Amino acid sequence: MERPKTETTKKIVPVRMTDEDKAKVEMLANQAGLNTSEYIRRCALGKRLHSKLNVKAMAELNRLGGLQKLCITQAPEYRPQLNAVIVEIMLTLKSLREKGA
Repeated sequence: MERPKTETTKKIVPVRMTDEDKAKVEMLANQAGLNTSEYIRRCALGKRLHSKLNVKAMAELNRLGGLQKLCITQAPEYRPQLNAVIVEIMLTLKSLREKGA
C-alpha cells in the first residue's frame, strides 16, 4: 500500500528591505547558526533563537572554570585569588544564560 503524500511544499514570501537591513539580518542569522530564511521565520513566529557565540563562550567559560578548580587543588596557597576568578566566571555564565533565555 502506498503512503499518503503530505503537503510539504514551502511557499516563497518576498520581503522588501534596505541593503543595510539585509546585511544586518544575514549577520544575525549567521550568529544564530541559521540560514536567513530560518532566522526570519523564527523571529516572525516568536520562536527561540540560540546564538552560536553564546554557546561557544559558555563552553569556553566552563572549561576555564574546570581549569581553575584544578589549579586550586594543585596550588592551595593561591586559593583566594583562584576563587575570585571562579566567581567571575560563574557570574559571566549566569549572564549569558539569562540573555539566551
